[in-house]
Formats: sequence, C-alpha cells, structure tokens
Amino acid sequence: MGGSTTLSWSSSNATACTASDGWSGARNILGSDVLKSLATTQSYTLSCTGPGGTASRTLTVGVGEPAPSLTLTATPITVIVGQSATLEWAATNVTACTASGSWSGARGLTGSESLGMPTSRGSYHLACSGLGGTARATVVVDVFPAPEPPIYVGAATGDGATTVSWASQAGSFYAGQRVSTNLYVSTKPGIDVRHFTESAPNQVRRGLAEMGPVVFTGFTNGAPLYVVATDVAGGIEGSPSVEITVTPQPPPTLVERLDALNDTGMTACTDLTMATLACPITNLPNQDGDIGRDAAVSKGQVVKTGFGQAGFDFTKLGADGAALAASATDWSCVRDNVTGLTWEVPAATGLTSYENGYTWYQPDPALNGGFAGLPEGAVCSGSDCNTDGFIRALNQAGHCGFKDWRLPTRRELFSLAVFSQPKSIDIQAFPLLPYTGRAYFWSSTVSSGTAGVGIGAWGMLVNEPVLEMFPKGGLRLELLIGYILAVR
Repeated sequence: MGGSTTLSWSSSNATACTASDGWSGARNILGSDVLKSLATTQSYTLSCTGPGGTASRTLTVGVGEPAPSLTLTATPITVIVGQSATLEWAATNVTACTASGSWSGARGLTGSESLGMPTSRGSYHLACSGLGGTARATVVVDVFPAPEPPIYVGAATGDGATTVSWASQAGSFYAGQRVSTNLYVSTKPGIDVRHFTESAPNQVRRGLAEMGPVVFTGFTNGAPLYVVATDVAGGIEGSPSVEITVTPQPPPTLVERLDALNDTGMTACTDLTMATLACPITNLPNQDGDIGRDAAVSKGQVVKTGFGQAGFDFTKLGADGAALAASATDWSCVRDNVTGLTWEVPAATGLTSYENGYTWYQPDPALNGGFAGLPEGAVCSGSDCNTDGFIRALNQAGHCGFKDWRLPTRRELFSLAVFSQPKSIDIQAFPLLPYTGRAYFWSSTVSSGTAGVGIGAWGMLVNEPVLEMFPKGGLRLELLIGYILAVR
C-alpha cells in the first residue's frame, strides 16, 4: 500500500492500443507506464487493434497492507546486581503490541519501561501486529554479580604512614564496565565500607583506576592501622577484601658491614675511543684499571689464595664444606677470600638449581619492613618457592656442611659485581646462572622511605652489575619472581 509498480507491454500487427479498468486512454503499441501510490488491488486491461482484429490482455496488481517494523533495545545490555536497566521500543504499521518472556502483557506502540534492578538474566520478547503482519523482537539483558574483592592486598609500614598495594580480580573491565578500586584505612578494626565516615582516624581513596601503590599519611607511629579494599564497576561496589593490619614505624636504620670489598674486575683502560686497551694510558691516568686490587693482582703484587677474575679470589668448597683445588670440576659453594663470605653456587638441578625462581617472602615483621611479600606463585624444586622457604630448606639440608645460610644484604650481593664481562658475577666461580634478560638476584634489604618501607626489596641484575628496587608483589597482576644466591 502506497507503493508503485511498472506496467510494460508490446504488441504486433496492431495500429492502436487503448487502456481500460484501472487505467485509461490511448497507448502506444510498445511502452511502459509507472503506477504510483497504489491503495487497492486493481486490474489493468490493454486492448490493441489492427487489420486482423483486436487482442486484449488483463493484469491484476495486488496491493497489501504495509509490513510492520519494530525496534527493541535495552540500556545497558549487561548490568551488575544493583544496577537498573531500561527497555525502549518503537513499532510502525501495527495496531497492538504484546510482551512475553521476562515481561508480559499489552504494550503501547512506542514506549520505554524500567526493569528496576534485575537479579538474573532475562529475555524480553515483543510482538507487534497490524494488517500487514506481525513484527517480533527480542533483547537479552545479562546480569552479573558484584565484582569479587581485590587480592594480594598489602600494606607497608612508613613513618606515620602506610603504602597500600593490591590486585583487582575483576581486571580493568568487568561486565563491559571499567573497574576502579576503593581503599579504606582506619585506626579501628572491623571496617564497614557501607557506612564508612572519613575523619582523622579514617581515610579513604575512591575511584582508583590503576593498581597502587597508594600512600596514606598522618597517622601515629606504633598505633596499628586496618586496611580493606573493594572493587567498583558500573557504580556497584563489591564486597571488601580480607582486613589486614599494619603499624606505622620510623624507617629502620640500614646496617651493612663487610670486612673488605672486592674491586670492580676492570683491568683494561680507555683512550676515549677504545675501552679494552692495556693500562696505563699516558694522557688519561688513574683509571679504574690502573689502581686498586685488580691492578695490583695483574702486576703480580698480590698473591691469591684461590682463583677468580682480576682481583677476585675464591676457594671452591665441596658438598661437605671442605676446600677443593682451583682445578676441581665439581663444587657446591665458594668462599670469597676477600670479603670472608661463603656463597652457595647454583647447580644444574635440585634444591639449588639455577632455574629455580622465588617470590620475596619474609614473615618476620622485624625484617620485612611491614610487608611480608608473597609466599607462593613461583616455580622451583626442593623448597617452598619463596626466599624464606629456600633459606629454611638450605639450612635443613646443611648445604656444604653449614646451617647458617641467609639471604644476602644489598651490599653483600653487590660485592660480587664484575664490570668486565657479560654476566654481573664471576662465571668462573658461578658457571650456572639464569639466562633471561631481566633476571635478578633477591637481597634481604627492603625499601625505605617516609611511606614505603618494605614495599619492595633490592636485587641485582644477573646480566649487568646494577642494583634495582623490585616490588615484593601485589602491585601488579603478574608475580615478581627472582633468583637467590644464599650467603653465610
């Protein structure tokens, strides 16, 4: 109805044509005619006359009711329990609409309707009918529970402050909506996030789009704080994380002491063009390769007890701790004859395998700076795959006959640094080392600062003699896994 069509015809042995019924008048013996805005079914007749008589043909054009149309939408298409949703629809060329499925009953030809706060997935059907037929549409509204609470929530002690870290289980998006985090800190336990009043002893940070760390200040040293975190998506706040406790304290005094330090391992000099020239360089005196223990050894002024590059002096130790010859091909530990420290030497397999990875974990509050780290998540053999677990296993085994192994301090670890080779430590003494580009060895020295004591621990890269601060974990979705060189 209201549409158009084209009539076409041709005749032979005729001299004139005449239209009748739904059209009229003379027509050419060959032609076409467009019929517009048709309202009813109609017959069209054409008669063509010639010397041999008259030929007639009739064609009926059917006109029906217009086809109905219907649109049905939901906003939003996915909701989180506690959110509302709205349906909107519009139909044309119809006289009535009926809802079914998760809603029911007669509806207007156009309209909108709130679904309130749906608690389960719903399928909403709408059928609208007219003389031209029936149009149908369906929309499904998915309903998700509130976001799960964050995990790996950690709080590091600080000077009248704390630094909070976490990881969101929901990720950056949940049910198609961006996720943010709320952090609550209070001097009172049993935090109720639904009725949290911000005041001097209560602090909150809302709408955090990136995962920490976040610093809270203005607290009293020695007084415990209580911390929870929640994730929020689409304005709906999930349940809180497990409540943790942290006590602000002034930064601890860092104590590191060695009887002596190794040199850098540099025995070459530079003329500012090449870096591997023999020392000395006349116009550039007093380079690293000119002075110090490394230079004294190369000049024959120092006699080593054992072996090692440049000024480094190591003695190989067997599985029972007995000293071995420098030519020994199988050793479990080395004694640094300069610093007096004894080091575990990574092996091919087993408890001390060079491929074993560890998370940083120290449960003793006096040693961890207020944040213990993560007890699990790494891959190793022979121990719990964290720094504390490895040291306990090493002492239980009496590695090299000793039971006083520990994680080295930052300076002790750096005493092994060699600047003249691809690896950061002497590969003559430690032939099996991790090979990944960003591999590093953990130290026991934790981070310090006004608010971030204990949030990270120092480590030394395997492939270059560089010390870096590495977060203990909980700051990102991925775990931070390092390697260990135990010392005594």
